[in-house]
Amino acid sequence: MQASITLKPKWWLALSTCLLFFFTGLVFLPYPGIQNDEALLASPVYQIIGSLYHVRLFHRDIPVMLMTYLGALKTWVYAIIFHFVQPSPYAVRLPGLLAGSATVWILYLLLRKIHGLMAASIGALLLATDTMFLLTSCFDWGPVAFQHLLSSAGLLFTLRFYQRGNRRNLLLGAFFFGLALWDKALFLWLFGGLILAALCLYARPLYRRTSLPTLALAAIAFGIGASPLLLYNVTQGYPTFHAANGFTTAELYAKSFVALGTWEGAALFGYIPHEDAAPQPRPPASALERWSFHLRALAGEHRRNHLDWAFLAFLLCLPLIWRTGAMRAILFCVIAFAVAWLQMGLTKGAGGAAHHVVLLWPLPHAFIALAFAETARRWGRIGKAAFLSGTLFLAGSNLLTTNQYFYQFARNGSAGSWTDAIYALSANIEAEHPSTVAIVDWGMVNSLDLLNGGRLQLRWQADPFLPSAAGPPPNPDLGLLKDPRALWLGHTDGNEQFPGVNAGVLAFAQREGYRKTPVQTYYDRNGRPVFETFHLRKIGESR
Repeated sequence: MQASITLKPKWWLALSTCLLFFFTGLVFLPYPGIQNDEALLASPVYQIIGSLYHVRLFHRDIPVMLMTYLGALKTWVYAIIFHFVQPSPYAVRLPGLLAGSATVWILYLLLRKIHGLMAASIGALLLATDTMFLLTSCFDWGPVAFQHLLSSAGLLFTLRFYQRGNRRNLLLGAFFFGLALWDKALFLWLFGGLILAALCLYARPLYRRTSLPTLALAAIAFGIGASPLLLYNVTQGYPTFHAANGFTTAELYAKSFVALGTWEGAALFGYIPHEDAAPQPRPPASALERWSFHLRALAGEHRRNHLDWAFLAFLLCLPLIWRTGAMRAILFCVIAFAVAWLQMGLTKGAGGAAHHVVLLWPLPHAFIALAFAETARRWGRIGKAAFLSGTLFLAGSNLLTTNQYFYQFARNGSAGSWTDAIYALSANIEAEHPSTVAIVDWGMVNSLDLLNGGRLQLRWQADPFLPSAAGPPPNPDLGLLKDPRALWLGHTDGNEQFPGVNAGVLAFAQREGYRKTPVQTYYDRNGRPVFETFHLRKIGESR
């Protein structure tokens, strides 16, 4: 008898959406350079001084927090990865891509348990093709990839507790929520929305399923997950909460446009890939790039998806399904999303970028999928065919927007702090054998530390060359100025992340009797000069 392995259709659907997401993201990974915030995780792997807070355990310094609101969970994961493989774009970005793929799978499981196969398929396909979800998972500078994975896992286990009454599921859900809070304290936005939605819609059934001992155990499980963050705050005077800037309504209008641009997939054009106005565009260099250029020529410029139409269709569905059993789950997602975004919108000085808005994913995909599936169920075969066709149209629109990003990466290269010139710089700067690399602009320290495995002696020296409203800037480090092997590093003119820093270097040299001696210029794959190394020599010295 010949053995055979078969998967039920529901698992094929889940697997296919995850693979679609994974392989779409895979082609993006090598294009942008490793960005400074994306590489923030690396410094504590090599030097504990790179962490904001650490503890001594088993004769080792263990990083706990990278920033007041950002935990070192990602650093722990990458410390294991970099023990086995050298840092590279794939080593840095594959874990985020895998976390995003797992989140697609978890959303499928959630929606299948809530409503059924059709809702699960619609939601998973919309999320798997969502351009912002894809790019923020691949290039996890937010960071958001682990947030999505942990919050979705917490929801899945909490749902299992609600449906089955198994205490272990509640404890696992609470633990994952606590872990998400340590990973990034901004999880409080989403967690607050989830708690309020649960209290509004599920208070009575949850009350029947829980007891004080169960709630106490859940609180302990949550505390265990969040324990590094709690330890940091208890021992350091609660800096996570003191760092908040308060609330304001003044930023709501601008943040609403950011939220819309994120939902439509347009928010990262010009920020990660260059726009077409960038100089020295490249022709397609591979079969995949030629295919992308051809698709873009056929479909035209596609800078926005059609998910705004999905939201409009969702609103039109509501009167038809208002009294159905699916409505409570839909309202749960809507309330959680609205409350979380309102907190984001009101928080002063935060929540105004795509990597903030996308923290609320996949809630909108969930409530749209539930509404579509329930409406289709009520309309029978015609409804199912119509909504599945509409979902395929929306997914195709998402993929065309994603292709527009890929086209711009291939043709125009990466913009700003995402420049791929960082790879040439990293590969060659060690050949200069510098005693120290004095960095005079933002966007290089963490990236070089990661790509060179912490071997370079990097010194931040931008402050002396920047104008200061508080008075004259400090002088550069005298030891660096006297060290003949010290190498200075900055951006070429026009590429500064801190405007005016290059002029500040020249003004200092002219004022103090130094000369700026160029060493090497580093170019991106489009042949544009981005970085430059130089020496600062006292005029008259021969070294």
